[in-house]
Amino acid sequence: MVGGAREDGVRESLRARLEAGRVKGAFVYAARAALATPWCWPRDPRLAETARGLCSDGAREVAPGEVLLVSISAGAPREALWSLGWRASDGGVPFGADARACVRLAASVAAREVPHLHTLAELEKRPGSAAPVFKRGDGADHVLVDRSYGLAMTLAAASTLMERPVPARVAALAALREDGSTEPVQGLDRKLSLLADAALGVELVLVETSQRDEAERRCADLGAPLAVLGVAHARDALAAVFPDAAEGPPAAWTPASAPRRAMELFALCAGGGEVARWSSVALAARWIAGSLDASTHHGSRARLARLIAERHANGREFSIPWDEFVRGAHERERAAHAVQAAADAGLDELDDYLRRARAMLSDDPYDVDSLKLQGAIGRALAMQRRYPEALTLLEEASGHWAEGRTPAEGSYALSAWLRVAAILGDDDAWRRACGAADAFARHGAPTSLAFVRFAQGRGHATRGEHDLALRALDAALETSSPPWLARSVRRWRATSFHALGRAQDAAAERDRLHGAREEDGAPCVEGRFAALDEALERGDDPGALVEELRARSPQGVRWLLGASDDARERARILARENPY
Repeated sequence: MVGGAREDGVRESLRARLEAGRVKGAFVYAARAALATPWCWPRDPRLAETARGLCSDGAREVAPGEVLLVSISAGAPREALWSLGWRASDGGVPFGADARACVRLAASVAAREVPHLHTLAELEKRPGSAAPVFKRGDGADHVLVDRSYGLAMTLAAASTLMERPVPARVAALAALREDGSTEPVQGLDRKLSLLADAALGVELVLVETSQRDEAERRCADLGAPLAVLGVAHARDALAAVFPDAAEGPPAAWTPASAPRRAMELFALCAGGGEVARWSSVALAARWIAGSLDASTHHGSRARLARLIAERHANGREFSIPWDEFVRGAHERERAAHAVQAAADAGLDELDDYLRRARAMLSDDPYDVDSLKLQGAIGRALAMQRRYPEALTLLEEASGHWAEGRTPAEGSYALSAWLRVAAILGDDDAWRRACGAADAFARHGAPTSLAFVRFAQGRGHATRGEHDLALRALDAALETSSPPWLARSVRRWRATSFHALGRAQDAAAERDRLHGAREEDGAPCVEGRFAALDEALERGDDPGALVEELRARSPQGVRWLLGASDDARERARILARENPY
């Protein structure tokens, strides 16, 4: 049985039976199963009256993380509706390899695109099956193999992260690429026909933009009251489905649950390696910190997390005053953020912060907060171009991370070690750092590993080892990573392509960067660095580009701009040593 229908073929229309005012025979079981779900309960009051005779309690509410999936069989006249619950326990019909890949992709895209984010823990247990809702046609599905579930699953993942249910009026029929852009689906006409017949609560169908006209014609032919919206990217779908998500916290965020969310937020910010877009975390942090008394334990944690998120989100524009911030619990961790913010922003106080931070380091080489502080000191020294000092601290910190209980947290120190060893041209240090990077790959989380592989790739490029650089940079691109990191990867790929005489490949990468935009719509800073690379390669005067970057003032750039009195050498240092 699937959705109450026998495997030997139920082809009746739920809409037609309800319109007739009568449901009978074996179809009663299929109708009752469908009407218990929010997607099939009719919005039309006339149909709802008949529906109550079969399902007097009406439909249940949509839970966060729950969406409708639509499948078709390529080898049989069979279409089906399914309920996917991101938080649901195992059961129902299992996913095949393509559907499992959709789940993985949905988690990655949703984490990058949600308007607000306070934890990623909810995505760790990924669904492996879907429950039957309604089937039309012959036979049964014993495994779900469709790869067209990408957009629907992304809505489910985003709904889970934000604790906002996807309205039952919405269905999504689009596949997804790794970058979050949509792709057309096969069998669109059959899927729309099933929605019109059985998904009587659905009013809006999201499709890939090139299929919008086809979908509208098909809905008109069916006489179905379905509106169609074409979306080019997952973020377009999220904006349509959750239009007010950035305006205020979800209804589920009650005062009683605020302490739990504060601790989830703090755990996310303290780790940080898996965050793709810090502006989303900063928004959630403002809501959570604002709902708690700052003098309480949970309120203090939330305020600390908010400062961490805002530092990451605002970069050069954000500083953390030492005397106000570095006190109370987790002093060393707080000091690490104060030091890094001062380095990013180019503050005159950095030398004083570094002196005070060194005095706070623990005698225990495996103290986690002390390791965070040591790594921050090393990265700040590297920003100041005090490379030999930085190298010693970063290598030591990376070694202790690797030997300690939380080796996956050592990606920041390791990435900086790789960069510094390459800039110094220290062959022995570079060899040791590459060995540590290969060891990190065994336990590093995907985004953290992307940072490490990027650092290794740019290090090879800095050393003139461009074939090896491309290998590491390709590995970084294969991993889900923040948009700015992906752009930096492409910038250094272009540098290596040029060095290897692959001019067309270099131009293609740079063209992508020149058209890319920051979150605020401004041309991306990585594109300006790529333009600086080109100017240096051609022997053009780089002065205007250096001044443009001075005005943009990306993180850490202050320390590079004063490194030389010679304009061309200053441009070369800026291009080669920019920390991000």
